Amino acid sequence: MPSYCNVKNYEHWYKVGTYCVMYFNELFNFTDAEFCCRNVVPGGHLASVHSSQANDDLNCIVLKYNRKSPRIWLGGFEFFNSGKWVWIDDSNWDFQAWVPGEPNNQNAKEDCLEMNGKEIGKWNDDWCPKKKNFLCSFTY
Repeated sequence: MPSYCNVKNYEHWYKVGTYCVMYFNELFNFTDAEFCCRNVVPGGHLASVHSSQANDDLNCIVLKYNRKSPRIWLGGFEFFNSGKWVWIDDSNWDFQAWVPGEPNNQNAKEDCLEMNGKEIGKWNDDWCPKKKNFLCSFTY
């Protein structure tokens, strides 16, 4: 389990790489989850993932708070049906952990990134209007 962030007023957030991260046990679609993150903390966004260790740490956070329904939004999305995936915080897309066969853009409607949809710790593309819990992050 990652340690807590040592940032004033955000001590209950977890340290994952250069980010502070918090699990939100609220069901929001992708867009509303991102707006929630922006409103909760300056510079906040849905979480981006840049290493296997960060992916494992984020998954530990999710499973600590919700083992029964661990499907969550991360901050990745397909850029205008181009097949190119980007992070909503504009950081580099330098790591991925897709379930084999994903992303598949089923029915040409799956443009947002979820974790734990089909396999724990792995990613799947899903329909953005679906409501899920989510992880917010900010750079410290």
